[in-house]
Amino acid sequence: MATTALFAAGKPAHAQQVWVGADQIYNTASNWSGPAVVPDTGDSAVSLVLSTTRNPNDFTFEAGAPGFLIGIVSGGQLNLNGAGIVNNSGNLQQFLIDSSSQIDFRGSSTAADAKITNIGGTLIFSQTSAGGTAEVVSRGG
Repeated sequence: MATTALFAAGKPAHAQQVWVGADQIYNTASNWSGPAVVPDTGDSAVSLVLSTTRNPNDFTFEAGAPGFLIGIVSGGQLNLNGAGIVNNSGNLQQFLIDSSSQIDFRGSSTAADAKITNIGGTLIFSQTSAGGTAEVVSRGG
């Protein structure tokens, strides 16, 4: 996968997390450059496969970023606590939730214009969060 800078606007340069991964595993430390090994609470993050619980503020796709398919699988849980999904790329960003996994938009986060496909997992909009203009597809489970 090509190196793509994905970070939250307004964060100082030393706090940015950038995906540099050769494979598709979120929890592999060498897939990230920046001050933290793997982004978690308070950081912005992007991944292709998430199989554990993570609590980033948002996923920000900067201008020129390619479209991603981000799978939340094998009991993974993604809790978005800040802006939620921010898509400045102009490309479709897709999220897949498998039957044992969950995405929770919390606070005032939004799903923006992403496509979320739920294959029997759990999709939650809690507090004042919103779906934005997201396309949500549910395929049972």
